[in-house]
Amino acid sequence: MNTVHMPEIGFRARYHRHEPPSFIQRTVYRCACSIRAVRCSDTSRITDFHSFIRVRYRFRANDAMFGALFLCVCALWLGFAFAPKSGWAQEDENVTLRENVPSVPEEITRTKLRDAREDGFSYLTEAWTFFGVDTNVFRSPHGLEESAAYVNTGAQVITNSRFKDDSSLTGRLRVDTTRYDGHDSANVGRFRLGGSYSRPLTENTALDIDLRVRYRSNDATDIFGESFERNFAYWAYDAGATYLWDVTSKSLVGIGGEFTFKDYVETPGLNSLDWTQPGVNAYYRYRFGKRHYLRLAYWFEIQEFKEEPASLADGTELPTNPDEKHRRHEVSARYSVPLGNKWTAHIEYDFERKKDLFEDFESFDQHSISGSVVFAATENTRLEFDSEYTIKDFDKRLADGDDRLNYDKLVLALTVEHALRDYLSLYGTAGYYFRNSNKSEGTTFRDFEGAIFSVGASLFF
Repeated sequence: MNTVHMPEIGFRARYHRHEPPSFIQRTVYRCACSIRAVRCSDTSRITDFHSFIRVRYRFRANDAMFGALFLCVCALWLGFAFAPKSGWAQEDENVTLRENVPSVPEEITRTKLRDAREDGFSYLTEAWTFFGVDTNVFRSPHGLEESAAYVNTGAQVITNSRFKDDSSLTGRLRVDTTRYDGHDSANVGRFRLGGSYSRPLTENTALDIDLRVRYRSNDATDIFGESFERNFAYWAYDAGATYLWDVTSKSLVGIGGEFTFKDYVETPGLNSLDWTQPGVNAYYRYRFGKRHYLRLAYWFEIQEFKEEPASLADGTELPTNPDEKHRRHEVSARYSVPLGNKWTAHIEYDFERKKDLFEDFESFDQHSISGSVVFAATENTRLEFDSEYTIKDFDKRLADGDDRLNYDKLVLALTVEHALRDYLSLYGTAGYYFRNSNKSEGTTFRDFEGAIFSVGASLFF
């Protein structure tokens, strides 16, 4: 598939690639996002950092159902009535979304978990708005950069139900939109609806089932900010199941399967980009103590396109070529350790091998190492430093001349959070991103460099 890159920076949580919880942790809101660098499920899997500052308003109202419903209606209105129809360039399997949902504070998570255990049900409603500046909106090479201010607005509702057999059901609805000043082609709207059901099978085993529906409006452009003829808006449907076994009080093993169907909005006169992707995974975690653990994981996925012709080794797509088929292997190792009472450090290594089953045009190897350090300065102040370095080598895709395409990428970010009140917090983040490629011509896989700064607010009910 001749594709264009997704020049986007963002932390996101990949569906089904969360850490399976222990029995005690299983009812915690796993749908709530965390600020961490994770890999996405698509072609080149660029996982750059989209930095943002967030201000969080917190309300704890037991009788806020009206407010929850009101925010849902507002969120849907924002997400669909004003969801943009154009945006950034994207490579089909390289959709690193700007996942700017503020993480749910730990104290609120604990409160809602306690409510669910005592009453059988709890819910949390959140609405947020934050403003920022991106110095290189379209991830363009030097001399073509365009800077712009942007605003992200959204809302989500998270529910948690506990049953007498100790099973739990967690649901989440989220809608948000990002709009750029003077760059409408970069605007994007998103919608997500998901649920997770967890049921103990025996004293030491359990089954987790996850379902999710996603929508993203068309935001595909080239490095000049021009939209493409094709509409890249899509709906995606995810399903997964994981069998969990507490081998000992410290060891947890997980074995699971997952399935994704990505349904693009069709463009008249062009072939469909729809694809399916079943996969299996295995997981092991050893917990040394509180906040101190080692996690190992493996994934195997099979991706098959409905109508997209595979490319020849030189990138040429012929109507007589078979449809694209890929196989993907990925291994991950993560180590987390507390450094005293106030510091926590995380380091993670990921390796991915993608195999194009036709003539290897899409095949590549990718190595990524990421780390973060969290400092709880005071009871109300938290600082986090995140970094990620990635090296990617293609088997057949060419750069300049006859050189095989390769690049390395660096992402750095510093986030500060301060809770002014029980319901109000301030956030500040500054981020830097950089990519060094051996390709200096064309509109894809070029060098880019930039920074992002932003501030915002979040309201909890």
